[in-house]
Amino acid sequence: MNNKIKLTGSMAVALLATILQTAQAQTHITGWGSETGQQNGSPVSTDDGLGDFSLTGANLTGNDAPRALFSTLTLMNVGDSIALSGSLTFTAGIDNNQQFRFGLFNNNGNATGTLSGGLWSGASTGSWLGYAIAPGEITGGGSATTRVIGRSSGSSFELSGSGSGNYDVGGVQYANDPVNASITAGTYAFGLTITKESTGVQLYYNFQQTAGGTFQDTGTVLDTSGASSTEMSYDAAGFLLNGNVGSGTTPFTFNNVDVTLTPAAAPEPATLSMIGLGFGGLLVMMRRRKN
Repeated sequence: MNNKIKLTGSMAVALLATILQTAQAQTHITGWGSETGQQNGSPVSTDDGLGDFSLTGANLTGNDAPRALFSTLTLMNVGDSIALSGSLTFTAGIDNNQQFRFGLFNNNGNATGTLSGGLWSGASTGSWLGYAIAPGEITGGGSATTRVIGRSSGSSFELSGSGSGNYDVGGVQYANDPVNASITAGTYAFGLTITKESTGVQLYYNFQQTAGGTFQDTGTVLDTSGASSTEMSYDAAGFLLNGNVGSGTTPFTFNNVDVTLTPAAAPEPATLSMIGLGFGGLLVMMRRRKN
């Protein structure tokens, strides 16, 4: 009885693609726009296509919710992680009655909308899934904490955080700032890493002042809720600016906004090169044998 498996060209290509998926993939996020109804400051005014964009309108007297889409990234195995990173500069501080949030999301089969002139229209974001980080928000007890917000469902708009269907994963006090301290004007690095674990997802965040001050805030929390099991794929990044945040002629400038997929065990570049050469040679041999 012959139990040999015949490897076809298409099978070889598929196998190579599976192996290459284990490599780290970093991508600049482009195509930024403010959500319609959430552009009370101004729509996104510039986007250079390299992960840099800005909002240059008057004071943000209400909400502004810039967001962008990217090709779907999925956490397939325990240890796989997705990271959002970048920096922003603003010319006025964020006090205790204002909000700044950043997060990663999945459209969950809902309309993603059309982007034109720095403004999204026709989207249905109420039931998008994902996570958002809210540095320095006031809790019910009056203390300033960093909120880690999960979205399990929803019927109201708030791409980046509050409303029905959302829940607090956890909160961590400022690392190096006093309770109720304001976030002053300057340049900040931000990051959110979501890692698949056997019992849920591990969330690591950072919000750190790199110029103009010493504000530092980092933390990690494990989400073991049932909702997290459905939040293993991501295709959007978004921000929420609320309540006169960053008022001035150039409220917010974002730079190097990237998303990175890192598998649990990514092969070294040299290993990937050898794999590619090996499969290339295999395909050549198969073609010659067929001819």
